[in-house]
Amino acid sequence: KNGKKLNAISFENEEEMLKKFLEIIDEYDPDIITGYNLNNFDLPFIIERLKKYKLPLTLGRCNIKPATIRRFGGVEECDIPGRIVFDPYQVIRRDPWMRFKRYDLNTVAKELLGEEKIEIKYKDMEKYWNGSEEKLEKFVLYSKKDAELALKLTLEKGLLEKFFELSKVSGLLLQDTFGGQSI
Repeated sequence: KNGKKLNAISFENEEEMLKKFLEIIDEYDPDIITGYNLNNFDLPFIIERLKKYKLPLTLGRCNIKPATIRRFGGVEECDIPGRIVFDPYQVIRRDPWMRFKRYDLNTVAKELLGEEKIEIKYKDMEKYWNGSEEKLEKFVLYSKKDAELALKLTLEKGLLEKFFELSKVSGLLLQDTFGGQSI
């Protein structure tokens, strides 16, 4: 209802929303897709929802190869052909020089950016999603703030820069340098 005010788009149902999401990815054609805990939550969830509606899993630049999720050792890695999936959560968790009491987005953003999330408890999300216009508006703002914080962590804290350099000196693909020391 208030899409214009929030710079958001409203949909009749989830399937229409997912179709538009695929269209936006295709039109914007990003080199890098990022989000906090993207590999362990957001992308696996989106891929499962795309499967539910029998929508294409081709989020990448190749319309033949689908996006995939690899699971190993309790960790999930998403592969989107032709795009880099960069998860600042995983990079920060693995970095021996960055230590936090908790690694949730709010704690990390407060420490590194001096900013906080808009707080909505996980158990209350459905109430906000299906709630009044005010609740839905807060949920949209909550989601936008999370995305902005993940992007700020990536760009303002230079989290990608060392991986660009590692890629250059090692000859590895950029996404292959995120995995740590073993490669």
